[in-house]
Amino acid sequence: MQGKINYKDITQKEMFNEIFKEYVKEEKQIDLGTCDQDSVHDLWRRFVKRWNDGKMKSKWYSLGKRISQPSYARLVGPSRPTLENLQDRRELQEQLNELRKLSRKSAFKSQAKRETELLDEILPKEPAGSKEAMQQKKKEKRAALKHYREASDNEEDLKETDLYGDRDSFQSRLKQKKQRSEFRASKREMERLERDQELRNKIEERNKKELETIEKLRELAKARLQGFSS
Repeated sequence: MQGKINYKDITQKEMFNEIFKEYVKEEKQIDLGTCDQDSVHDLWRRFVKRWNDGKMKSKWYSLGKRISQPSYARLVGPSRPTLENLQDRRELQEQLNELRKLSRKSAFKSQAKRETELLDEILPKEPAGSKEAMQQKKKEKRAALKHYREASDNEEDLKETDLYGDRDSFQSRLKQKKQRSEFRASKREMERLERDQELRNKIEERNKKELETIEKLRELAKARLQGFSS
């Protein structure tokens, strides 16, 4: 089992700082940069307790084992790092970067799932089980996943709300989308009514012309009959 941490030891806190930050971000969805000093201290105390109780995932202990090695510990002091020290640090940084990437992907999937659920609640629904309903759900889900895949490709531009969700902002966008959808539906209905009215006008105009033609034929026939009888 990984050696225990003394949460009052400043040197150990500095050594485990990167793991601590990544653990809090991945496991608790908390960015230490947004926390005050008291909150950070409380999170560190909880982190140390869980670590010492052996209740963390093995990957955290694997990282801890690396930084606990003497070669890494010497990097904390003022002495000049050796090539071996730098290699250890690069390998540790690569592992931390991989953890960050996995954390982001997990956050993307969770947010996409939440947005899909909100879409199901807010958007007009086709009859349950219908082909249209299934297609609509797939379409909206693909759109949500596409948004977060694109965000994942531009990690440097990400904000915390992109990773962990701004529910009010998303609901506002959904409301606007629903309003646009309703407006388009209303516009289509108005256009349909106008087309129907135009068709009715054409039919009435054609019927009127046919009646006028029939009336003229009747008058012509009547005139011919009168000519025969005279």
